[in-house]
Amino acid sequence: MLSLLTYIANAQEIKVKRTRQLTPDVVGEYAVSGISPDGKKLLVTTLNSKGLYLLNIRGGKTRTISELAGAGYGPVFSPDGRYICFKSDEFSNKLRVSSLQKIDLTTGETETLEKNSRNLPQPLAAGNNVVYMANGLHQVKGFQDNGLKSTEKETYVMIEDLGLVLYINAVKKTLNPGGNGSYIWASLSPDKTKILYYLVGKGTFICDLEGNILSSPGKLNAPKWLTNQVIVGMDDKDDGDKVISSEIVAWSVASGKKIDLTSTAERNEMFPYPFPNGKKIAFRTPEGELYIMKVKVR
Repeated sequence: MLSLLTYIANAQEIKVKRTRQLTPDVVGEYAVSGISPDGKKLLVTTLNSKGLYLLNIRGGKTRTISELAGAGYGPVFSPDGRYICFKSDEFSNKLRVSSLQKIDLTTGETETLEKNSRNLPQPLAAGNNVVYMANGLHQVKGFQDNGLKSTEKETYVMIEDLGLVLYINAVKKTLNPGGNGSYIWASLSPDKTKILYYLVGKGTFICDLEGNILSSPGKLNAPKWLTNQVIVGMDDKDDGDKVISSEIVAWSVASGKKIDLTSTAERNEMFPYPFPNGKKIAFRTPEGELYIMKVKVR
């Protein structure tokens, strides 16, 4: 399938060059949960985040990383692509507890970094470290071993107690630019100068590192950075039970304009996941089909 849609916003051109469907060698209904640093593999999971699989984009070969519940919720790669950290959930004494695992893709060895935490949100990669909250405590551990590491030279943003928190050189700064509320889908721009976030009930926003709001795309669900000046997300609608429509949308920070990247009556595109180079976007359908869209931004 070939799209030749071109959009211009303040001299910024976004061209959808083509879109193709992936065909994993293990048939199933999948969701994208990560992309390797070299852009050659996807981390995929089932639609309920059970299990984690490494999918080779060229050829469709899959490798099982984990079959555990919750393993597909927010896994992260190390910068060199050798390690993956992922959560797993289980029930103990009728209570759900979560653990954090790390796998070495070269040796296949798995280590447990955190065991049976009652409150363990998804981890975050910060340089050569993985950072996360466990039972209300901020944790930092290295990808190459499970000892404590330093983030004194790192800048990253996290959600803590539903609030937006920025760390610069190991110094914590609570921002909450939209006031108190539930913040989700937070991330730093590739150049680490801007913060993208979604405030439940209010929509998607972009602010600087001081918490000053720079732009407001409005309702744009599951937003992510494509480049330093473009974000992507989904404009979806449901009937309370199922998705009735969903399109992939880009937002130009410079122009403040939305740009429709898909417009297909026969397919609902959801949860865009940009590649590290900003030239491709992976996404899925409600039925668990996987696609990759090739784009050109200039």
